[in-house]
Amino acid sequence: MEGDKLYSVKWYRNGKEFYRHIPSENPSTAVFRQPGLIVDEYKSTETRIVLRSVQLATAGTYQCEVSGEAPLFQTAKNMNHLKIVDLPDDGPIISGSLPRYNTKDILSANCSSSNSFPAAKLNWYINGEEATDAVLIQYPVQENHKGLLKSTLGLRLEIKDKLFAKTGDLKIKCTA
Repeated sequence: MEGDKLYSVKWYRNGKEFYRHIPSENPSTAVFRQPGLIVDEYKSTETRIVLRSVQLATAGTYQCEVSGEAPLFQTAKNMNHLKIVDLPDDGPIISGSLPRYNTKDILSANCSSSNSFPAAKLNWYINGEEATDAVLIQYPVQENHKGLLKSTLGLRLEIKDKLFAKTGDLKIKCTA
């Protein structure tokens, strides 16, 4: 395409055209509305597309197609997948644990992280060491009405003397 005069630039999402730039036309730019896709027409040019108010529905397979003028009308295309990530609004929440435990008590707690996409990966730590699968309880991921996900990971273990630090403390921590 080198040396060819630009005829058109077209953008597609999931195979449907949403942006077209043809310098020889007036107006030179056309935007075709699609759900979950808001093009910033003032910042978008023949060399870049700017999307506003990105949401989960904005994800998809995007393709840019550039064509040269006559007589060759050479065309180049490139495609890529856009994934949208929505991080949790807050850190994970621990529930169900007690302030004090004695030997032979059962520690039973849950760690939850809400409103993310994809679902947050949760980890439990006991006295700074990652908890083993044997003491973890996997709960199904829950989806809310906006398509965001809630992860919950349970921790259940019998308290043994060896779990207590020299200071008598037992520390649990959850990360997302």
